[in-house]
Parts: sequence; C-alpha cells; structure tokens
Amino acid sequence: MQEIISKLSEPEVVMWLLGCLSSILYLTGRITKKQFIAEQKKQKGLIGKWEAKNSAASEVVKPITKVIKLLNYVPVVNTKIPIINKSIPDVATILLEGPIGFLGDLLHNTPGIGTNVNKK
Repeated sequence: MQEIISKLSEPEVVMWLLGCLSSILYLTGRITKKQFIAEQKKQKGLIGKWEAKNSAASEVVKPITKVIKLLNYVPVVNTKIPIINKSIPDVATILLEGPIGFLGDLLHNTPGIGTNVNKK
C-alpha cells in the first residue's frame, strides 16, 4: 500500500493524472477546448498558473481581437489615453477578455458544479 502511495506521489505520475483529469473533463463537456489547451500548456510549464486563465480568455476572443488589433494601425484610433496609457483598441480587448476570464473563474470555482478539484 505504501508503495502505491509513494508511486502516486511522484511528480511525473501526478502530472500524468492531472492530464488525464483535464482530458476527462474536456471529453465530458465540463471544460471547453480553450480551457483544455490552457491546462495542457500550464502542465507542460509553457505558461504559469495565472497566465492560464488569460490564455483561455484570449483564445476565446481571438477572432474579434484580431480585428481590434488592426485598429491599432489607424492613426487617430491608436493614440494612447493619457491616464491609463493604453489605446482604444487595447481597452476594448481588455473589456472583452475580462468578463470571459471572470465567467471562467466563476464556472471553475462554483461549489458543487465547478470543475475545480479540491487538493487537500
């Protein structure tokens, strides 16, 4: 029994189990494809824990943000707003990605129906 517990506590096995868990959650429809990709990037060390949420949100709105980023090349629209030091297209991108990240957190952490696994 102790051998099984020690084997399961090895970092490689834990990462494999977390990968299987996120795959099962994706296949059962509990998380979206974008969240699944973000989780895989996080587990492989390509992005950090907090960057995973931003990565998933940016993947969801990517088609819209491509159009908005093109507006950064328009001379009048791309001027920076003095107080926040961001252009109007950058502010629009933040306003689009913010609520999606918030809703993702809400669905992830809601007791009973969320996909967050308690790691106690």
